Amino acid sequence: MMKKMLASCVALSFLISGVAYAETAASAAPMKMEKKAEKKMVEKKMEEHKAMEPKAEKKMAEHKVMEHKTKEAKKPHELTAQQMKMKTCNARAKGMKGEERKNFMRECLKKK
Repeated sequence: MMKKMLASCVALSFLISGVAYAETAASAAPMKMEKKAEKKMVEKKMEEHKAMEPKAEKKMAEHKVMEHKTKEAKKPHELTAQQMKMKTCNARAKGMKGEERKNFMRECLKKK
């Protein structure tokens, strides 16, 4: 009887350990799949980044050209006659406000 009991305990322990092993193996499989999926996503993002590099370089070159053009455009130039009128009338109207300034500027710009 003791031998039967011992044999059943050993058999039961093998069954329990087999179930425990199956659970760990089953939980490991989804983890492997998650890691594979994550690795694929990283690889895909790297490919997208590599594909974007030439476009980014082109945009940087275009930006530098535009920046150069705007710097050229901002170089000081001679004022036109109207701009000179505005500059002198504006300087003379300093301290005036509202209707008084508006009327003064109108008359000043008409004179010249």
